[in-house]
Amino acid sequence: MILDMRKKLNFSATSFKTKLAFIIIFIIIIISSFIAIYFPKQFEISRIKALKEKAESITKIISVSISGPLYFSDQEALVDEVGYLNVNKDIVYIVVIDVSDSLIFAQNLPLAELNNYKSQKAHEITSGDIYNSFANIDIDNQIIGSLYIGFSLLPLRETISEMRNNILLISLLILILGAISAFIIGKFITKPLQDIVAAAGELKTGNFSVRAKITSNDEIGFLAQEFNDMVEKLNAFYQNLENMVAERTLEINNVNIKLQSEIDTRIKAEKEIKTSLKEKEVLLKEIHHRVKNNLQIITSLIYLQSRDIKDIEVLKMLQDSQNRIRSMALVHENLYQAEKFDKINFQEYTSKLCRYLSTSNGIHSSGININLDMDQIFVSLDAAINLGLIMNEIITNSFKYAFENYEPENESKTISVFLQKSDRTILVLKDNGKGFQYPENQYKTNSLGLKLIGSLNEQLSANLRVENNNGMGFYLDITHLIIT
Repeated sequence: MILDMRKKLNFSATSFKTKLAFIIIFIIIIISSFIAIYFPKQFEISRIKALKEKAESITKIISVSISGPLYFSDQEALVDEVGYLNVNKDIVYIVVIDVSDSLIFAQNLPLAELNNYKSQKAHEITSGDIYNSFANIDIDNQIIGSLYIGFSLLPLRETISEMRNNILLISLLILILGAISAFIIGKFITKPLQDIVAAAGELKTGNFSVRAKITSNDEIGFLAQEFNDMVEKLNAFYQNLENMVAERTLEINNVNIKLQSEIDTRIKAEKEIKTSLKEKEVLLKEIHHRVKNNLQIITSLIYLQSRDIKDIEVLKMLQDSQNRIRSMALVHENLYQAEKFDKINFQEYTSKLCRYLSTSNGIHSSGININLDMDQIFVSLDAAINLGLIMNEIITNSFKYAFENYEPENESKTISVFLQKSDRTILVLKDNGKGFQYPENQYKTNSLGLKLIGSLNEQLSANLRVENNNGMGFYLDITHLIIT
């Protein structure tokens, strides 16, 4: 409830007309209050001052006129001198005493108040309604008595009270007329402003044809004219903006048509490319499948041929050739089974190759284990074939010669293939066999396998490093061969 009252009494939320009326009424109240308080008081002060001057003059004149009768103790003459004062209705009493403070004459003075005047030597208001005027009676500068005359203040106060009432009545009338005038003036001043506000409201809704009425040549009229000029400029700007939007819309539509045509063309071309790629993928898969089959046929032919050969060395050579061909066939087998043909999963390929070599070299009868620990990487077709041939030679050599007449101490026969992807990715092929002296120049040896390893390493730039420590270890840096 208090908040509602505050909202109702919120002066800032009232209209300009009401504010102006309140300000004018407030000014009128201040002026009326000042008039009602100041002027009666000043009038009272001035009238009392005039009364005092009049009383002092009368008292002085009477004191001079009765100085002779008082000096000669002529009571009758003294009464005659002061008797004409009875016509003055403002005089309340008259008191004459001699120099010995003996009462000589008293008119309308109660006996109880007689002694109060014997000590009064100055002009003063003895009560709220009487002004006591005093004068010495002297002859030849010799004081022979004193004169006291009391003047009534009631007529003066009645006049002041009547004037104050009249001023209050006039102030009230001025306040009422001022309030009415304030609302009329406020309405007269704010009406053009209200018209401008109403026009601004119409403009807010998008009505650019609205105009403010110009009813005067003052500041409000100038404001209305400026408002109309602003509306004209806004209307012109709006029309220009509409035209620009229409032009841009037309341009965008034309561009959209062209883009749609280009998109349709590209979609059609993309479909054709996808169809062509699909056909090529099928063709590549078929090629790799046929290559793999052809290599398998060659391997089978070599196997059939080896059945009629009795020379063990020749049989070993044919078996080595079979393994080499099989390592290449596995590459093509992985490719036609994969979704992409630009790279081969080297981890998967190595696993298949190791299983094949284990089977072809009789791993189960010789008791040699293959420990495979590799991260997944991808290499190209050529790199996979060369790496496969290198691994074929090294692993086959370990099967044949690493554990010939040799048993490792406190451990099983193991061939390890290790690869961990890092800043430098090293392919490690190692066994725990008896080892052998690896030649410094592979091309000066009689071993075809070692020559093949050296040649393939140069093609790959794999930076081959060989260690003979608790078995043979081959370390190939293939970091540059990895495809991301």
